[in-house]
Amino acid sequence: MTVLSGGRLVICAAISNPRTQDWQQHFALDGALIVPRTPIGRVTVAILQLNHPDRLLERESLIRIRRYP
Repeated sequence: MTVLSGGRLVICAAISNPRTQDWQQHFALDGALIVPRTPIGRVTVAILQLNHPDRLLERESLIRIRRYP
């Protein structure tokens, strides 16, 4: 949804709610990378920076010691 607020363009989008939505519906794993499958997944990955290099390094470390996923 797009709205004007104080003369500025604001884009509103839903993010994934893990309490009410199935993770696999919106995301997939490719190694340490979280791949969005839906618009909600894309917004969630972008806003929460789920694939930030620091997060990828952390997940890669956890994968090496078999603690992720």
